Amino acid sequence: MSVPEKLATWHDAMVAEQLSEKTVSVRISMVDVVTRASGLRDPRHLTRQHILQVFEEREHGAATRLKYLEHISLWARFEGVPDPTEGIKRPKGPRYRPRPLTPENYATVMSHLKATAPLPYRWARVGGELGFRSFEVAKIQGRDLDPSSRTLHVIGKAGRETDVDVPDDLFEDLWSLAQESPGPLWPRTTNQMVSTTVAIYAAQVGVRLKFHQFRHTAITRYYQKTRDLVATQDFARHESPETTAIYALADRKNHRRTLNSLHNDETVSDADSQLLAVLHKFGMTADDLFRMLLDQRQTDRDF
Repeated sequence: MSVPEKLATWHDAMVAEQLSEKTVSVRISMVDVVTRASGLRDPRHLTRQHILQVFEEREHGAATRLKYLEHISLWARFEGVPDPTEGIKRPKGPRYRPRPLTPENYATVMSHLKATAPLPYRWARVGGELGFRSFEVAKIQGRDLDPSSRTLHVIGKAGRETDVDVPDDLFEDLWSLAQESPGPLWPRTTNQMVSTTVAIYAAQVGVRLKFHQFRHTAITRYYQKTRDLVATQDFARHESPETTAIYALADRKNHRRTLNSLHNDETVSDADSQLLAVLHKFGMTADDLFRMLLDQRQTDRDF
């Protein structure tokens, strides 16, 4: 892929993050297309008006416009420049639904990995308990572990860095590996290797999965335990609370409890209040939510 000079540094950073070739290519291409269509050579000169003009001239669908805005925003954050997409209303994208593993499938896969593949078992634990993405798992260094705070330093999407609390038994296991070297915890491991290896072992016990489902599982379980969107957003390392809200909307048991409390005029918990606030932000009512549940129930029956 030919990379425009002004985007080369961003390209190299994404490659270093072990993002897929397709992801890197699409992000670079979308920023470059809008820059060139605006008659510019440097994307740092892009403005809100430039982007709106390009959208007006090109009849892109809502999902495509949303992707353009997301990728331009990611580039601006990387460059440390004002976000030219600020103030542009985001089109509604396709409805996204988390796909956590069922408790039965999660237990089956983890039991099989523990008995047959110690290293992939560790990868799956980091994904299923800490919500790490495959590229985050692959890049863990021994020096990232802090025994005083029992945390793991992670560099996530768009280079965002944070320290993540680690359960005691998992920390001890990872720390034992870190004693051998402060460098890569599992040398010469790529995100593709993590994803493919775990998927192969899961298939051996009849479970088809993608590694990212371990992240969905971790976030879903955390929300179900806490019923706290703010805490869950922090755990998931989501930049936007709207992303975390999807996990609340996917939790039908909590919906039912909320709806019943409203119907019976009961006191609504703090967690329920957060959910209702999110619904309001999306212009939804409790009745809308109820209809969504009925629609989803019918969809589940159809499949």
